[in-house]
Amino acid sequence: MNQSPLKLLVGLGNPDTHLLKTRHNVGFWFVDHFAHTISQQFKLMKKFDSEILELTDKNVVIMKPMNYINNSGIAIQKYIKQSSITVDQILVIYDDLDLKVGQIKLKKGGSSGGHNGLNSIIKECGSKNFWRLRIGIGKPILKEETISYVLGKPSKNDANIIYESFGKILENLDDILDGEFSKIMNLFNQRIESDGI
Repeated sequence: MNQSPLKLLVGLGNPDTHLLKTRHNVGFWFVDHFAHTISQQFKLMKKFDSEILELTDKNVVIMKPMNYINNSGIAIQKYIKQSSITVDQILVIYDDLDLKVGQIKLKKGGSSGGHNGLNSIIKECGSKNFWRLRIGIGKPILKEETISYVLGKPSKNDANIIYESFGKILENLDDILDGEFSKIMNLFNQRIESDGI
């Protein structure tokens, strides 16, 4: 399942300072971690309601929507309107309750799985046909604790496991950006069962 290279990577998160270290901000964590590894910084671009980092050598833009997770689609749609990209050239990186802590899974399309950020993107872009990189945060024992869980901070050990998964993503980032999705799905999705990563 190879396709044209990706043009937009979107890390989902909430911009409030007191929410930055919460599980729901794992998408922000990843793109911030990547920016740090290449010694680059995001710049606020108000016309997209986002912080933006351009990878000129790869012709890729990395986005952090600043209008909160539940409105992420608004920022993405603004970018689409002012660029020549299509929805299937977008990869959204986000926290996933249905995966164990640190598990990663790549998929294209499908439902939102109850994630409000994805609901917003599907609504605003009028399509489910974007790529998703799911990063597991685990789930609480009681369903009624879900909101406080995703808006809570993980343990130091869980945070370390999540950052270890970032390393595995970055090791394969060139293939991801180049659209080598069959290869990446075989690597990431099958390893969920074998070693939790």
